[in-house]
Amino acid sequence: MLLAALLNADGQAVTPATGGTVHVFEDVDGYWTVVRTTEFTSIGDGSMDELRHRVEELCHWLSDCTVLAAGVTNGYYRVTFASFGVTLWPVRGTPEQFVDLIANAYRQAATQPEQPAVEEPAIQINELPARPGHFRVDLRNAMGKPGAHTSKEVLLPFLAENNFRQLEVLCDHVPKWFARVLPEFQLTSKEQNRDDYVQVSIYPLKGRAISSRPTFDFQDLTCYTALS
Repeated sequence: MLLAALLNADGQAVTPATGGTVHVFEDVDGYWTVVRTTEFTSIGDGSMDELRHRVEELCHWLSDCTVLAAGVTNGYYRVTFASFGVTLWPVRGTPEQFVDLIANAYRQAATQPEQPAVEEPAIQINELPARPGHFRVDLRNAMGKPGAHTSKEVLLPFLAENNFRQLEVLCDHVPKWFARVLPEFQLTSKEQNRDDYVQVSIYPLKGRAISSRPTFDFQDLTCYTALS
């Protein structure tokens, strides 16, 4: 069995946003052995396309290792890694503290009766061609579906951590948490009712500064559950 972990120089799990060294461990006769390593550097203030490209490169390097343990991070990283076939496990501490726990979870799952697979609707935020800073995301096929990532998991990290001119959101209904969160992030929105969906255009307020807005941890998303 192969498991990967993103670690800093002290051997502690770090987030993809922080960057570090990816260690691939293999269970050899009951002992976890590092079989290869590579660097995964933070994109800093890079674009969403740069992030996806960096994640794609790492997932290609991971090859048949489809599990990556890393520090607790936001939902966008989880969705991005999942789109390339890699499961991102939120952990804390050193590999000695979590590798066996993850491996045992997979071994236990393998002994359970196989359940029908639930297709996870994909949600991607895409920059519009020839319109720098303008993005679009379509939530209509995912909202309320079993196995879907919630709108909060996907949009909160983007809204909190990225400069953009406009984000166009296509949805069946306007998420209730917009009313509370958008002002906190110095954002405003305009709604347009179409024939069978709602289009919400989100814009940054003048003078909006990323450094003045909170950065959401993946666990922090639970505080908005009641507003979904």
